[in-house]
Amino acid sequence: MTSQSTNTNRCFNVLDIQKIKSEAVFRAYFEHNFRLKEVENADPALTPLNEELIRMDMDSNGSRLSYYKAFLKRIRELPYYQNHSVRKNGVYGLSVVISFSREAAAAIDMASWKEKSIGWPEKTFNVAPDGKSNIISAVYHADEPGNVHCHAVIIPIDERGRLNASRFTDGPVKLSDLHSTLAQGMEDLGLVRGIPNSHAKHKTIQKLYGELDKALADIPQPFEGESAFTYRQRALNELQTAWLVNKKRIDNEKRAAIEFQSGLSNLEREAIQKEYDSAAIEMEEHIASLRQMESSL
Repeated sequence: MTSQSTNTNRCFNVLDIQKIKSEAVFRAYFEHNFRLKEVENADPALTPLNEELIRMDMDSNGSRLSYYKAFLKRIRELPYYQNHSVRKNGVYGLSVVISFSREAAAAIDMASWKEKSIGWPEKTFNVAPDGKSNIISAVYHADEPGNVHCHAVIIPIDERGRLNASRFTDGPVKLSDLHSTLAQGMEDLGLVRGIPNSHAKHKTIQKLYGELDKALADIPQPFEGESAFTYRQRALNELQTAWLVNKKRIDNEKRAAIEFQSGLSNLEREAIQKEYDSAAIEMEEHIASLRQMESSL
């Protein structure tokens, strides 16, 4: 859900939106945003420059609510959830990261940029019928050198007063509109939207592996009159070629995805790395499958 350009002649907006589906993910974002745990590449000397742009609600003791408790508080305010439960497999929140291409850092008016970075989500996501804000938090991070950004956490309440993340983010048209409206709000700062559909794209690792599974499942059939030895060698060569081609594609997608996410916070980059670490384990399992095929041919 990220848009970024590598064109160094212009300065571009960066927008990333991730779904939050559990208390654990709320906790991870809370600890990250408020620096309750060490953040890789964050400079502690710069942490005082971080700023809470939209302040969290407080509990009765004057302590900041956690994101999950703020989520529960918001849900309890809504009439629909007085007699309905939140779906266990639903989307509880949205993580919205707003940034810009690094070459803009020296020239941009940061005060105006911070103001617009909370103005855009307020205009975009505050549609709840009770008139209350869906944005429970927005934090400006200046302590990650070369990666200045605003990180907002949003409870996606729609016009009916129900959790409905798809109202805002499902489908390429809605996502494209989000990038476009952000660009419109930032254009007087010299930040522009990348050309629609021209930015780097990558398939999900699950889809890539699905294609790999299909390739490996297509075991060649023996030719009429072909000896068992010749068939075995030909089948192995074709299977190994299919595996190498798909492995190369996956490696290329991994590199593209990491470059694609370079403007995001460490939390998002760490999540991507975990995905590919898991993919590496799956790749080893595919190698083992190939060896089993070899022994059976």
